[in-house]
Amino acid sequence: MRIGTVCFHTAFPFNDTDQPGQKLFVVLNNGAVGYYLVAKTTSKGHRFINTYGCAPDGARFPAYFLPSATNTFRMNTWIELNEFFEFSQSYVVNGGLKGTILPKFVLPGLFICPLIACAMESPDLARKFKPLLQQSLSVLQCPE
Repeated sequence: MRIGTVCFHTAFPFNDTDQPGQKLFVVLNNGAVGYYLVAKTTSKGHRFINTYGCAPDGARFPAYFLPSATNTFRMNTWIELNEFFEFSQSYVVNGGLKGTILPKFVLPGLFICPLIACAMESPDLARKFKPLLQQSLSVLQCPE
């Protein structure tokens, strides 16, 4: 799976409830370490700043905002950078086979590098993920 792939998960394992639900998420690495680091999305922006791009400490929660005018998502969408999820490669492959994880599209390149850089600024990113995201920036040959 490519960095920047947006997937639809029919049984996303939320951290704040035992009930899985439907959710779009964005893949932040290439899975070479045996798992994918992902961030969920939301179109409910009441907790976030409505300024395009990176808001690592904006409002109450860090996020990367993509307005619908960017032609990426149908609605204004925030990629939530206050919570990150690790999905093993086998979990993603099995989800694809079962139809519970469906790749939808890959974010255009002009959004991927700024998104990864923004995620690295999130105060909620675990220290162990920083080298992983740095590797993503390197693989994508993002300008520094």
